[in-house]
Amino acid sequence: MIEKLPELVNNNEALIRRGRWLNDVFLVEVGEIQYLVHVAAGRIECVETGPFVMPSWTFAIRGSEAMWRRFWKSVPAPGDNDL
Repeated sequence: MIEKLPELVNNNEALIRRGRWLNDVFLVEVGEIQYLVHVAAGRIECVETGPFVMPSWTFAIRGSEAMWRRFWKSVPAPGDNDL
């Protein structure tokens, strides 16, 4: 799912407009798999898959693989709709 972020975000003009001032690199962990997400002017430039040696990022979002699967459901169960 993380690999699909550039397509999902960059094709959503409203989301890009909201994030137009965001220029950042952040870490997403799905279980033990790490991803660095590079954002420029609200658009996702690239998603790198780890492992990484001494990565530089501003903030991290981490969760177990099971938690992410629950969160990514088209209709999450009550309590699973927010991180």
